[in-house]
Parts: sequence; C-alpha cells; structure tokens
Amino acid sequence: MILKQISLRKKGTFDPNRTPAALPDRNLQLGVEWRLNIVGGMLLKGNMITNALVGEHSAFLTVFNQIERLLPRLSRLEEVKMLAELVEGSLLEHASKEESLASVALEHVPKDREVVASLHQDHHEIDHLLALIKSADGVATGRQFLKAALEASCKHFQWEEKLLFPLIEKTLKRGTASA
Repeated sequence: MILKQISLRKKGTFDPNRTPAALPDRNLQLGVEWRLNIVGGMLLKGNMITNALVGEHSAFLTVFNQIERLLPRLSRLEEVKMLAELVEGSLLEHASKEESLASVALEHVPKDREVVASLHQDHHEIDHLLALIKSADGVATGRQFLKAALEASCKHFQWEEKLLFPLIEKTLKRGTASA
C-alpha cells in the first residue's frame, strides 16, 4: 500500500470513488487548500492518519485484554492457534499501513531511516512470535508464545505512539509547509 498526497484547490466536486491515479494532476477542486493523504483507501487530513492508527491500537488493546483473560481457560492448542491467527491477520494489515506511511514519510530523510528499520524489525519479531505458535508442542507453550506476542505488540504500540507517529507528523507538516 502506498501513501499518496493530493492537494485540494479551488471550487468544485469530490468523488470519493475515484482512485488517486484517476485524479487529474492529483488536484481536486474544493474551495480551500488542504493537504489530504490516502492510506489503504482511507482519505484523511493531516495527522488524522496517525490518529486512525492510534485508534486501531486502542481496538487491538481491547481485544488483547480479552484474549489474555481467556488464555488460562484454553485447554486445547487448536484454540490458542485460532486466536493467534486472528491476531496475526489483523496485525498484518495494520503493520502494512504503518510501514507504507513510515516509508513514504521518513525514508527520504537519512537520519530517520533507522527508525523505519526499527519499525520493520519490531513487526518481524512479533510475526516470529506468532509463527512459533504454529509449531508449539502443547497448549502451555502456545499460550506462552501468544502472551509474549501480545506483550511485544503492546510495547511496540507505545513506541510508535511516543516516537514514530510524532516523527511522521512532524515530517508531514514540514512537507505540507513547503508544498
């Protein structure tokens, strides 16, 4: 998924069903100049992109709390694996959005490439923990791996919200100010 930016200028209409590629010169006519971003099919203004990702974090944390509450009661490895698949599938889509946004916003800034590398590394480590559940030899081991993946995800969300997202917002604001 690629982040695309479009400037909205002058008066006219906006059709949300048109793809960014179909927009002439990436300009929409709306009456005020705005900087909007399209990530994963979502049209968002300014730091609303990172706000949306923080909102997803909040939803994940709610689900993770419920999974942690249920974990001790799971008696079969297949149950643990099903929950892990749910978490993995949801996190993969979320991670894809974050990585696309971070790459577009930060890859061109040499000092920020390390932050993007940390993002990829964290995502890889969480993926690895979730993959270990598939080869777990018992329900207790599966529970431990799932709990570790949830804890790593929570820690990662905190890092993103404290470091990554503010850095992305700052970079996007700089880019908007210079546009």
